[in-house]
Amino acid sequence: MKNYDIHERIFNFIVEVLSLLNKLPKNLTNLVVFNQITRSVTSNCFTIVRKEGLEFPYSYESSVDIFSF
Repeated sequence: MKNYDIHERIFNFIVEVLSLLNKLPKNLTNLVVFNQITRSVTSNCFTIVRKEGLEFPYSYESSVDIFSF
């Protein structure tokens, strides 16, 4: 198993789900479902990054440090 195999698998999963969503009909009823699925799928990436102790340059914690008094 490669060192970052989980990252590649998660990325591929996200791409597949988003591709599937793009093929479905776009209407008002599906909009809520599309948004929820998109948020759920993409949150996997952030969960893995958090567990590994990595930080995005524009994360919530970074923005809090800027505005702390």
